[in-house]
Amino acid sequence: MITLTSALQYIVGGVVQETADHSLEATVDINWLQNSVSAQLCYGAVPAGTFLPSARATPVWMTLDMTSGQWNASTGQTGTLTPAQLTQFVSTMKSARNMIEQFAVISGVVPGTQTPW
Repeated sequence: MITLTSALQYIVGGVVQETADHSLEATVDINWLQNSVSAQLCYGAVPAGTFLPSARATPVWMTLDMTSGQWNASTGQTGTLTPAQLTQFVSTMKSARNMIEQFAVISGVVPGTQTPW
């Protein structure tokens, strides 16, 4: 979870209707055939330790090319990971892939033996 540097406030008629002071990765799509990752980050608040999504804040989408390290966001920002950052990122994604494949084998959803990437 991300604690925002500055909270987003939605004010109507001088009255605060909503405050979003956190963000979290809500969805992720790892496409190994295209070597890309897309993620949606949502804004919200954390009353009583539970994330409550904002009804007004627009989610942010990020996409990363796992071959080149180039990324872009729906905010218009772009960049390129350093080779070390890209290696770390891909390694983390492979760990997630291995975990999901292992779960599929252990649960009997896909009969077979999982070989780590």
